Amino acid sequence: MAGRSTQDSIGVGPALEKARRIRGLTLEEAARDTKLRVDQLTALELEDFDALPGDAFVRGALRTYAQYLGLDPDKVTAIYDHHADEPQAPPPPGKMGRVEQAIAATRIRDNHRLLLFAAVFVIVNNGAIRASATDAQFYVQWMDNLLTNTSPGGAWNSFFPTRYATGSPPNRR
Repeated sequence: MAGRSTQDSIGVGPALEKARRIRGLTLEEAARDTKLRVDQLTALELEDFDALPGDAFVRGALRTYAQYLGLDPDKVTAIYDHHADEPQAPPPPGKMGRVEQAIAATRIRDNHRLLLFAAVFVIVNNGAIRASATDAQFYVQWMDNLLTNTSPGGAWNSFFPTRYATGSPPNRR
C-alpha cells in the first residue's frame, strides 16, 4: 500500500504520466489545478508511494489526479488496491514444548479452580441472602409484636419522644 517499493510497476504511474502528456500539461500546471505539490505528483507518476504520507493520502491523491486527467478514478484506485502490498499473516505457531504444555495445563487447571470457587461463592451467598431475609422478617415481626402489645407507658414510649406517648404512632399528614 503506502509501503510499496518502486521496483515493481503496477501501471498506474505511467498511465497518469501518459494522460498528462497527451493533454499537454506540465507538472506545475497539474499541481496548481489539483492542489497537490509537484513532488507528490512526481511520486505518483513514478509509483514511489513510500515518498507520500500514507495509504489514505495515496488513495486520495490517485483519485484526485486521475479525475483531473480525465481517467476513471475508481479504476485507478482499484488497480492500486489490487497490486498494493497486503500485510502478511503471521506463521502458525509451532508445536509446544514440555514447558509450554505444563504452563497450558496449569492455566486450564486454574480455570477449573476459579469456576469451582465461583460456584461455591454463589451457593454460599444465596444461602446467606435467604438467611438474612429470614432474620429480617423475624426482626420485623418481633418489633411489631413488641410495639403493638405494649401499653402507652411501656416500650413504645422508649422509642419516641414524650409528645408521641399516646400508644400509637403519630398521624402524618
